[in-house]
Amino acid sequence: MHNLSYLRVWQIAWPIILSNITIPLVGAVDTAVIGQLPGAQYIAAVALGAIIFDFLFWGFNFLKIGTSGLTAQAIGSENYQKAGDVISRALVIAIVAAGLILLIQQPIIDSVLEIYQTEAGVAKATYDYYSIRIWGSPAVLINFVILGSFIALQQTKYIFFHQLLLNLTNIILDLVFVLLFDWQIKGVAFATVIANFTACVLGIYWLVRITRKNGFELSISTAIKQRLSSYFPLMKLNANIMIRTACLVFSFAFMTYMSSRLGTIFLAANAILLHFQSIMAYGLDGFADATESLTGRAYGKRSPDELLLAVKYSTSWAAATALVCCIVYLLIGEHIVRVFSVDQQVIAMAKQYLPWLIISPLISVWSFQLDGIYIGTTHTVEMRNGMLVSTSVFVLCCLFLVQQWHNHGLWLAFLIFMVFRAVILWAWFPRIPRSISA
Repeated sequence: MHNLSYLRVWQIAWPIILSNITIPLVGAVDTAVIGQLPGAQYIAAVALGAIIFDFLFWGFNFLKIGTSGLTAQAIGSENYQKAGDVISRALVIAIVAAGLILLIQQPIIDSVLEIYQTEAGVAKATYDYYSIRIWGSPAVLINFVILGSFIALQQTKYIFFHQLLLNLTNIILDLVFVLLFDWQIKGVAFATVIANFTACVLGIYWLVRITRKNGFELSISTAIKQRLSSYFPLMKLNANIMIRTACLVFSFAFMTYMSSRLGTIFLAANAILLHFQSIMAYGLDGFADATESLTGRAYGKRSPDELLLAVKYSTSWAAATALVCCIVYLLIGEHIVRVFSVDQQVIAMAKQYLPWLIISPLISVWSFQLDGIYIGTTHTVEMRNGMLVSTSVFVLCCLFLVQQWHNHGLWLAFLIFMVFRAVILWAWFPRIPRSISA
């Protein structure tokens, strides 16, 4: 028996949607606050800095995704000890990975600035931002594990509280450090680091309480003492997710790189428009995250019927929400653009390419949902391969279409990328319910 319904999916998804939307809103506030300073170089520096941390942090997003899928399957099969082991091992991996990032922080920024070769003002501001924000790495990676655990446990209200605390703290400190203390781009970085550690501490406290309530314990010391081979299932799954996520982040980085080749004004304008994509994507990911949890439990129970119902209910909600996003961007998109910058050239440029973002939600939603299905059922090899193909297509389209149609060509290539992601995963989808029935 299952308790799946449209209402149940909504109950799981709405706290995630609200919390997810606050994530790009922080980036939007960063851009809006920095945009009040004279010159486009500050917005460009925040955009470039964001790309660097997308590579560093979202490359480790497998800590959230892998933890969610494996923990949900363990709970579905009523193996609660295994669920606790998965979360504990993920926390150990997060701590070790953060230490490695801090050790190689200087070569990373040197390489990025060499590759992008931006104007001197943009390079200096980017370096200032990076050299502070990098110290938030441990908290960021541990927060990924916390969020993945909450999704698997279907304790989504705690995701809402966690992200609300993190992002409200970030926004308030942004305003204080930049507008009141005049720390400029360094203030934005300090705000992010402090907010991440604040949310991390409280998130760990909540996670320990919830797992105990569900009848199992977390033990970092036990996880450290376990054989390396016990980490192999998680690492194998995570390796596929990491490659997939690296391709996704690379695609956004490549788009930013192509924007920088067009000029600082194009870079700043496209950075603003990508916030539209991020806000929409994070919102729709609420349904994808709900799909992860529901399909993961159905997979653990070996119930193809329950899996298909989870896909049906969550995708219906996601498609309807995508349509609402299109309407909102159509009606008030130009007003939103003006929030991000006072530079009239940047505003005019962003408005010119806004129509691409108005249609993006209905094109992008399908790949988000399919990602959730593949993650929940841990069919990550297919997801990895699909992303490798889609990324290759995106790069080729960028190189050709930008020559033909300039920035319009860049945005067309981006939407082609989203279409390919969905088409490839949909073609392979029938294998998933068949694998349960086999």
